[in-house]
Amino acid sequence: MIVILRWVSVIATLVFLLGLVVFFTPPHARADEAHMRAYHATQQQDDWMRSLTRPDTHTSCCNLNDCGPTDAEFREGQWWATIRGKWTPIPDTKVVHNPITIDGEAWVCASEYTIFCFVPPLTSY
Repeated sequence: MIVILRWVSVIATLVFLLGLVVFFTPPHARADEAHMRAYHATQQQDDWMRSLTRPDTHTSCCNLNDCGPTDAEFREGQWWATIRGKWTPIPDTKVVHNPITIDGEAWVCASEYTIFCFVPPLTSY
């Protein structure tokens, strides 16, 4: 009986310590991990996305919450992409031509109201 109580005490201590680690892990670190799972299947894709710069401001495209693969079409001289489920025109000043897409697909970085940058699909080159 004493052995079982010791194991219960050890397990309870481990669960408590794990809870402390999760509680004190910065939210952005947890967001990074969730973002990586949701948008970037590999570290290589994640590194590529983080390296992109906005053509209009030369600042980073990605803040880890706004980038991902998208459907895209070239219509009447302009790119269109789905952003939050809605087909949206992409201004020419937001199109990144270098580097080209990492996986052949179109990628977009956008908030609810702002397009930061768009990488056309490989078929466009």
